[in-house]
Amino acid sequence: MMLGFNFDKSQRLTQPTQFELVYSNGKSMHRGPVRIHALANECSHHRLGLSVPRRAGNAVRRNRF
Repeated sequence: MMLGFNFDKSQRLTQPTQFELVYSNGKSMHRGPVRIHALANECSHHRLGLSVPRRAGNAVRRNRF
């Protein structure tokens, strides 16, 4: 059984430019196969963006991840 994690659109990074901003100006760290990029924002809440590299598999497999 899979658990669902739902985030409102306002809580997600949705545009490539938003990801680029975090990648270029944020801080990053990695633990094992997971790399986390973080950048402070002016929102009253945290925002989440997930990206899975193509080497993890095709689109179906990455979406399941």
